[in-house]
Amino acid sequence: MENMVFSLRDLHVVRPGTGAFRLHVRSLDVRQGQLLALTGPSGCGKTTLLRMIIGFNSVEGGTFKIDDQVINNIPTNKRNIGMVFQGFNLFPHMTAIQNIMLAPVNVRGLSHKEAE
Repeated sequence: MENMVFSLRDLHVVRPGTGAFRLHVRSLDVRQGQLLALTGPSGCGKTTLLRMIIGFNSVEGGTFKIDDQVINNIPTNKRNIGMVFQGFNLFPHMTAIQNIMLAPVNVRGLSHKEAE
């Protein structure tokens, strides 16, 4: 697909001991310039999905791609993906974009322009 940046196919995690799906994403595509919002009640899998994408949780089945490259087995530190946790981990004196830009600027050494 043209301008595909992010793609999930049949991604799932099984609840231990039951064989039941804890999280199952049949298909999700995000193209360049699109925004994605994950919403839902507590316990529905939003954080699990994010942790799988960044590499904190293992992917038990399915395919996760960025720019047509399967990244299921790429180590977390090699994925070039960041995550900003909610609420208490943000600096209240900074804007949302300033909080998000902290790691690219201070850890990776990017300029503010590059980080934007």
